[in-house]
Amino acid sequence: MEHEQLNLKVVDFFIRESKPSLKELIHEAVAIDKKVKIKRMNALDAVRRDMEEEWSPPIVPIEQLLMMPERSLGREYALYLLKMNQDQEPIHSMPSSARFEIKHPIKKEAYIRDRIRQTHDIIHILTNFNTSQQGEMGIQGFYIGQKTTLLSLLFAIQNVAEYFSGERCDGYIRAMVEGINLGLKAKKNCAFVRHEESFEKSVELAREELNITPTHGNAWNIT
Repeated sequence: MEHEQLNLKVVDFFIRESKPSLKELIHEAVAIDKKVKIKRMNALDAVRRDMEEEWSPPIVPIEQLLMMPERSLGREYALYLLKMNQDQEPIHSMPSSARFEIKHPIKKEAYIRDRIRQTHDIIHILTNFNTSQQGEMGIQGFYIGQKTTLLSLLFAIQNVAEYFSGERCDGYIRAMVEGINLGLKAKKNCAFVRHEESFEKSVELAREELNITPTHGNAWNIT
């Protein structure tokens, strides 16, 4: 499908009856990307290398992840998925690398999309943003700071509009701002790091290497 027109207007984010759907936001993100030819930071060496090597992340069963050392990224990831499985949908009992399996050959745009999906839950752990709506807004802020995906920018505009209209508390804005700051300070392109090859590494070491220093104790934090 071609995305030749930019149909959303700023007012659409403020009028209740006109609020964009997720499908419209995705459509618009693709349209903006094509129309203004934004040079995103995720058109990078890591993505190129992954595609040249036809690399796909290893699919490690949750049972094996749980056997990894205390506070290891793999074990914390498994515990996170099990909690997600209880609170949301059973599909979260399966690691993201299995839910969004990458098969080569694959187009760069599809690889970028699926890689973001695969590492999304890992980014939650590294940034200490929980899965509440405020926590998810923090993740979108992190993606904005990292220039990961234009869709995050549209989510942010939508949430700011809801804040102005009184439908969102200031916690959403605070979480988003914290995420932006974390994303700006962190090493670039964290969503495209091969985290799955370092699951036995401690969460603290992984954060240190990526220069991610999350906050704790807020409504949007895991801990």
